[in-house]
Amino acid sequence: MFGFSFPKIILLVFIIFVVWQVFRIFEKKNKLKNNLSSSDERENDSYESLVECKNCGNFYSLHERKICPVCGEKN
Repeated sequence: MFGFSFPKIILLVFIIFVVWQVFRIFEKKNKLKNNLSSSDERENDSYESLVECKNCGNFYSLHERKICPVCGEKN
């Protein structure tokens, strides 16, 4: 009744393979969906506003530093 026969083992391997393939398909769809939505976010995040120093004219990020890295003046 609970013996392991060759057809039962083959059926079990086939069922595991089918379930695995179904999960791969779902994961691929979710990954593509997330990549499309995150690519829009990445385009918006790739631009950073820079501030020009009034003293030396150097451009620097206001988020990283509050003072100019070249001349040391605060804007």
